[in-house]
Amino acid sequence: MRKWFGEAKTHLMTGISYLLPVIIAGSLVVAICKIIALTMGITDLDPYKDGSGFLHILYLVQNVGWSGIGLLTIVLSGYIAYSIADKPALAAGLIGGVLAQQTNAGFLGALISGFLPDTSPCGLKTKLRLQVRPLARYR
Repeated sequence: MRKWFGEAKTHLMTGISYLLPVIIAGSLVVAICKIIALTMGITDLDPYKDGSGFLHILYLVQNVGWSGIGLLTIVLSGYIAYSIADKPALAAGLIGGVLAQQTNAGFLGALISGFLPDTSPCGLKTKLRLQVRPLARYR
């Protein structure tokens, strides 16, 4: 049991290490937009979502940052699965992250969907060892 928790911690930390750049980049975009708006004396960019001009563009760029932050569950789930069973599990983990996001399962849903490939055929790749012998050549 202790071994499993150690492995689970390793997989979780791998997912978080891939998640950090996404969160930092999204947060940085939002912060830059907020700082520019504050220098102009504006505390909220929401009233400018239907307008035009520089403040509308600033609102749109801020939404790009929020969209990046919204990738949290998808990236976390995908790269936990990637850590467990390599590339075949990446797609399963990303899809699980999208389902966790759409069902509002949040961080815990991302964790569960990230660890699911360990119990699926993708995870069996790491548990089963098959011997592959070359076919004999016929002359």
